[in-house]
Amino acid sequence: MFPDSNIAQQFSLGKDKAGYYIHFGLAPFIKQKLVSLVNTCPFYVLLFDEALNRISQKEQMDIHVRFWHPELNEVHTRYFNSVFLGHTKATDLLGGIKEGLETLSLSKISQISMDGPNVNWKLIDILKPEIQSSPSDPALLELGSCGLHILHGSYETGLKATGWQINSFLSNLYYLFKDSPARRADYSRITGSALFAKKFCATRWLDNTPALERALNSLPHFEKYINEIKPKPSVISFQSTSNSIADKFLKAKLEFLISIASILEPFLRKYQSSAPLIPFLFEDLEQIIHGLFARIIKPDILSATTTTSKLLTLDISATSPNFLPLNKINIGFGAKAAIKIPGVGEDLTSEFLNQCRRCIVSILSKIIERSPLNYALVRACSALSPHLISTKKETAFLRFDSLLQNLHLKNHISSVDADKCKNLFQRFCTDELYTSSLKSFEPTTKLDHFYTRLLQSEPDFAPLFDLIKRVLTLSHGNASVESGFSCNENILVENLKEQSLISHRIVYDYIHQFDSFLDIPINKELLQYCRLARSRYHEYLDEQKKNQSSLESRSINKRKVEDQIRELEAKKSKLNEDHAIENSTIDSEIRKLKFSQF
Repeated sequence: MFPDSNIAQQFSLGKDKAGYYIHFGLAPFIKQKLVSLVNTCPFYVLLFDEALNRISQKEQMDIHVRFWHPELNEVHTRYFNSVFLGHTKATDLLGGIKEGLETLSLSKISQISMDGPNVNWKLIDILKPEIQSSPSDPALLELGSCGLHILHGSYETGLKATGWQINSFLSNLYYLFKDSPARRADYSRITGSALFAKKFCATRWLDNTPALERALNSLPHFEKYINEIKPKPSVISFQSTSNSIADKFLKAKLEFLISIASILEPFLRKYQSSAPLIPFLFEDLEQIIHGLFARIIKPDILSATTTTSKLLTLDISATSPNFLPLNKINIGFGAKAAIKIPGVGEDLTSEFLNQCRRCIVSILSKIIERSPLNYALVRACSALSPHLISTKKETAFLRFDSLLQNLHLKNHISSVDADKCKNLFQRFCTDELYTSSLKSFEPTTKLDHFYTRLLQSEPDFAPLFDLIKRVLTLSHGNASVESGFSCNENILVENLKEQSLISHRIVYDYIHQFDSFLDIPINKELLQYCRLARSRYHEYLDEQKKNQSSLESRSINKRKVEDQIRELEAKKSKLNEDHAIENSTIDSEIRKLKFSQF
């Protein structure tokens, strides 16, 4: 490839060199640096989730840690380890976390970020005593489960409440043309379109908006194909798709679901990030709930709910008088136009509108039930939102007081430091030196960078800055862990060992901490680790051979012992048989002597 390069001519790479460089050189170096870094921090956040590893056929629990980087003065979320499990009961998860975090202190965990199945909540209950071993130790801060999972789940609940089976329609539409060149060719010939249905995802429901939009935009083409194709395909997906397309309200249903998704999707786009966003979580979730309520609740009732607690307790039961009339609810402009169908009676239209309202009510009920808004700490953390400070200063003061109370009750801040932080926060919010920066804050600016720029060089504000670090380190969701599952899928190959997967993930995660490969520091310590990689690899191979030899030796000894046992058992059996024959002969002689007396 490079005939004019002396370096290239001298370069050689064995089939296993890259592998052992990663596993015995780069990964141990990176892991050691990460462990040292996290251990210097006074606290960190644990993030975890599990997914099936299709190669090992085990549940792979990925563990991430989130901490304030003491050198860069910013929040970092890093992949730390993976543990492979069979069963995933709470006790199994606890054992996996202890194994995965064996080099870190559990007592430094300030929060656990997770999704919301019951087993995870049980895990929290049995993990609390491990974190807070005495009443004076910092206790676990609770902010609920991952908001991303909650919105996906609530959208799924709302869709199922309608009874429309849109998920079945989208799946059948996709699989009707998947792996079928003949049907794809017929579709393009009949409709003149080369756009086919997009795949439906049964786990991340809000990610199906592109599939909904493609189905809506191509609906006339799908109808034409269904009606004109001859002979009709005999597959189940064709028959199911035909039945769905015959529904006169199908277009209105698709328009309505896209309209609802447009309220929820901005939250997903914003919070699918590892940036510090916890101060914005309260207002963003409140805005979503308010937007959904506005679609079905009377305006005067909604305007009277002046607080979040009133909003969360608003009556949306089936017989509630708070609902708008069915013909007044907001189902979106597209759906409103699509229900004007000639020949369709008002009863069917009313039933459709009732289904739409039922969908919104189900989404709201699920969000309110599982929402982080139910946790006082989530509301309190919003005190650090620059927008709230610059527009509602008194509200920010009240919420900051609540934040200090929450942290003091959980032993994360002393009463003396809490009083100091209260005074410093009021000074910070009223000082003209900082108020102009708060007003000009851009949403694209990372909060950790924003507060570091303002407070890092101000010794007087050190207690307040330490408190801000603790709050910004808190996790708003499991976005980083979820994105890691995609990395796992890209790495997985046949016969990949579990430890090799972990090493690949460690190196991959480390590289992505930098903007460019050229930014990665190549120092003496890293070079030394890599120089020793080959010797460590051969030590590993020798150890494997010794273990294999030991196993083979034990196997041979086991077979010898088993052979000896079989020989002795056969000898014993033979002796028992001879003894039985001899006993029988003696008994026979005794009987003959007894009969001879008569």
